[in-house]
Amino acid sequence: MRALIAFLSAAAILLVTSAPASAAPVPVQLIAETGLAKVIPTPIEIHMEAFARNANTGANLNNVLVSFRTTTGNVLCTDHTDSGGKASCDAEVDQTQLVLVLLLGFDAVVTGTADYGPATAHNSVRIV
Repeated sequence: MRALIAFLSAAAILLVTSAPASAAPVPVQLIAETGLAKVIPTPIEIHMEAFARNANTGANLNNVLVSFRTTTGNVLCTDHTDSGGKASCDAEVDQTQLVLVLLLGFDAVVTGTADYGPATAHNSVRIV
């Protein structure tokens, strides 16, 4: 009986120590397209797009949350990527935010999860 208990204890330790390590998050390549600001008619809207890809393989990443932010970190809007890796949104902004993004651009940000690493991309905004 003691031999059986010793064997089972050793097997349990073996199972615990041989468990595979969790995989590292997939590195993300994030590409922000030029934003488009529509100022007439009101309200003022900025359309922003970004594409998320696996940085190792180039494959599009689906269902990754991308937040579109001012360069000071204020979130303008968020979207999840589609099967083509594209996230896009239209943010209603006030005149102060419009001036800020026209002068400094915007950031597209993936904060990172257990599955995907963090990434940031920057681009400008132009009036259409």
